[in-house]
Amino acid sequence: GEHWDGVPPGEREPRPVVLPLPSELAPDDCYVPAGWFWSGGDPEAVDGMPRRRLWCEGLVFKRFPVTNRDYLAFLDDLVSRGREEEALRWVPRQRAGLAGEEGAMNYRREANGRFELAADAEGDLWLPDWPVINVHFGCAVAYPRWLAERSGLPWRLPGELEWEKAARGVDGRFFPCVARHLHAPS
Repeated sequence: GEHWDGVPPGEREPRPVVLPLPSELAPDDCYVPAGWFWSGGDPEAVDGMPRRRLWCEGLVFKRFPVTNRDYLAFLDDLVSRGREEEALRWVPRQRAGLAGEEGAMNYRREANGRFELAADAEGDLWLPDWPVINVHFGCAVAYPRWLAERSGLPWRLPGELEWEKAARGVDGRFFPCVARHLHAPS
């Protein structure tokens, strides 16, 4: 089998594995330590990348997607700090038409200017703890930037390889969260 190799690219000595104390992480934080991992190599993937061993620095992921409650707090904080135009730019919107033009806002405004959940075109109401939807790339970048400003922690969107390492682990597994179900005897 393989052994642990903590020598980053371009360095000669192994780097210690840094593990934060539980008190240094929020309950829904998931720490992925720095180190090597196997990327790509899925023969079933359309336009899949070749299998290769890559180094990824350590980072923290949130266990759950950003919720409507989280995103409403973001928008309302912008409004309360006089950044209403920016808040309106980051409001999730439904798509309208074949070209994907922006449609109605997913949230409505209260009389005091705050945002609240609104029913969609079919009359269905999204719940506060459901994941926020219909965000474009700018929204997806603005939220962690705001979270970083508030928390003093370096939140950002993960890169593709960081996401792959966190999702697959270091040993190159495909679909690790469902593998036992995919390969279970029928």
